[in-house]
Amino acid sequence: GAQQGAIRAAMGSPSDEGLLAAALEALAPSVRLIVGWFDAAEAVASESLPRLAAEFEGVKTASADAASLRALVTLLTLLLDFDSAKMATPAVQNDFSFVKRASSKAALLTQTIVEPNKASAVSMFIAQASPMIARVAAALDDLRLVASLASLCCAALADKRLPDDKVDACLGAMTAAFVLYDRAATTPGGAFASGSLVSARKVAAAIRKRANDRPALLNKLLGAYRYTTLNYATSASAAVRNIVER
Repeated sequence: GAQQGAIRAAMGSPSDEGLLAAALEALAPSVRLIVGWFDAAEAVASESLPRLAAEFEGVKTASADAASLRALVTLLTLLLDFDSAKMATPAVQNDFSFVKRASSKAALLTQTIVEPNKASAVSMFIAQASPMIARVAAALDDLRLVASLASLCCAALADKRLPDDKVDACLGAMTAAFVLYDRAATTPGGAFASGSLVSARKVAAAIRKRANDRPALLNKLLGAYRYTTLNYATSASAAVRNIVER
């Protein structure tokens, strides 16, 4: 597209300030979006999640009409959806890297796109395969929240009375909560350890059963379960692997 053409032109003539300015102007909207995503991740990790965790305490069933439960399900589903979309759009990392590199030549121009004191943090954020999940996991100091949410959603998915219009949200939130638990756990094996507060087998089975007739959703959720967790490769049991990899 036009953005990539502008980048190629600027890289082909590195001493041409006009081409560099044109490339930065073309990339500015997408890079500002990346900065906005970074700010959103920081807000979720430092404000939204702790507040919702406090409100969620005491909710015992996924059928409870609790605003905190609905908000957590929506939030975690969005985290998973964002990271899935980011994985499918690798160009966003290249766009930001170009602007960051250009700061040494065109500091005044790049400063209007991303604040210099924020550029390195944003760069590390967007370089991760699952930036939202990774940032929120790093801020988790109590695994009980995500363990409870994953287990509640897993139990709800096992109940045939769960309305069809709530299935996808439960699947997304359960998977995201499971991944967060695994990434935040400090014990060997994470969510796949025998002492885990959430059942890796039950979560995998719920994904397989409830999304089995929708290949795109199934692949997205099992892909997150398998590749976004940190401990699947080394600690998943044979029973779990049989569910996920068959």
